[in-house]
Amino acid sequence: MSRTCTKERASSSRGGLRSGRGRLAALALAVSLGGAGAAGAADIPTPEARQAARANSPNSIPHESGPLMPAPATHPYAALDGERMHDHLSHFVDLALDSRGDGALLWGRLPGSVAALAATEYVHKGFLEYGIEDVELVRFPMKWNLWWPTRLDLTVEGSQGPYTLRSAFAATPSAQTPEGGIKAHLAYVGLGHPADLMGRDLTGRIALVYSVPQPSAFYHSGLTSVRRIAQMTNAAGILMVMDLPGNVVVAGNLGWSAGKIPLMTLGKDDGDYLRELIEAGGLDDPPMIRMVVEGEMRQPAEARNAIGILPGRSDETIVLLAHTDSWFQGATDNASGLAVLMELARHYASMKQEDRPRTLIFAATEGHHAGSPGVSYLVRQRPEFFEKAVLGINLEHVASVGVGVYAGSIVTSNTENPRELSIVGQSPLLKRITYKAVQDNGIVVSMQTSHNYRGDANHLRELPPPGLPLIGLIESPIWYHSTLDDASVVSPQGLTRAARFFAQIIDGVNAHTAAELDEGRKPIPTRGAHPMGERNPSQRMGE
Repeated sequence: MSRTCTKERASSSRGGLRSGRGRLAALALAVSLGGAGAAGAADIPTPEARQAARANSPNSIPHESGPLMPAPATHPYAALDGERMHDHLSHFVDLALDSRGDGALLWGRLPGSVAALAATEYVHKGFLEYGIEDVELVRFPMKWNLWWPTRLDLTVEGSQGPYTLRSAFAATPSAQTPEGGIKAHLAYVGLGHPADLMGRDLTGRIALVYSVPQPSAFYHSGLTSVRRIAQMTNAAGILMVMDLPGNVVVAGNLGWSAGKIPLMTLGKDDGDYLRELIEAGGLDDPPMIRMVVEGEMRQPAEARNAIGILPGRSDETIVLLAHTDSWFQGATDNASGLAVLMELARHYASMKQEDRPRTLIFAATEGHHAGSPGVSYLVRQRPEFFEKAVLGINLEHVASVGVGVYAGSIVTSNTENPRELSIVGQSPLLKRITYKAVQDNGIVVSMQTSHNYRGDANHLRELPPPGLPLIGLIESPIWYHSTLDDASVVSPQGLTRAARFFAQIIDGVNAHTAAELDEGRKPIPTRGAHPMGERNPSQRMGE
């Protein structure tokens, strides 16, 4: 496969990783409670000014980038190449960036898009180059319509304008504004708690609410506060500020909770600017906002899966999954999983068939962000993949750098984020194999193990009983479904550790019979159950 260099690394013009430095003291504004602010609108730094100030200011705590924790060179799986995997990842990111060329408001390797097809074809080509003889590129219909924004605008007008907010993005799916948009005064409602809404008349106003990521757009306080505003008030629109450093654009299925009220997300710089305009204008001169949200539901023509089958000594199977589609760059979600899938396929394709105890099935599936039709296709149309399957492996969000927020800055670590480890349908033997691979490869996981399918693997529930045991690593860090998720947030070392982890599990499972693996196996939870397993104190990792 050709090596590529990503077109966008640590930052983007709309809020990247480098934009998260500490807030400058110069931005602090004195506000008089209950009356007009001490600073006028002209004194309030625009989001662009805030970003420029951060870029040109020394850190409040001087530091330099330290080395990433290496993956040991002497290792049973030293042939698994993190640099090669990162080249794959960068190629997938570039495909997403290319999708912006037609001026699309919503971009990325979207389900059914040209970029998603190109990603699937790239995996398909890789399988062929690795010498896998049984390779397929299959087409299937999408399950869900997708909501596509066609016109978005958020502008401050009146005495404090005009100023257009660049991070404004429509939640999916959002109610639409009337033709020409709505023009209304802005009202600040804090975090949207009941206490924030007491005695507030938001009739005809646009509510500005902050959402606290926990730790990302996957779960955040706005999921409930937006619903509360929609149900308890007569607001004309809602602006939800995702409280992440910089001016991050966030996408995802966030719009359901707003019901019939138009909802847009904002980056923190834009949100702080609006809040400070409210403080400056006081009760007598709240900002006037024009909000335009227009879009339509579209039915993608079709999606595609790339499948590679490596026969082994037996017809028992291990099925590996990684989804191709993404919002925006999608480096963690899920170029990381695709890169590991391709490297594992290359690794096992280099072996003779007699050296592979079981048949390995590699599937790059499309449509996770639209109902996971790719996995459903495998379950419904290719049941032979699962009839003698002893294990499934879900490669999804497998290795982004550890991250935190300190004094308004994004701070990264020298290794990966803690990921949720899933052991679904576990037996004592499968648990021992998995925990040993965690320990041997330096995999950072949370202190609890999930016994539930996660992410794209959820649709494996469609399999008939007793279902498919599965191992997975998954995370939803602060750059989840945002423009922060570029190639810089995934390291070659992290990809190496993840690939070695899964390879060790595959070989560990292949050293045992199906009967041995099944002994003492726990039932797979039913749909809707989210049990967490036992805690994983370090002394138990080697059980």
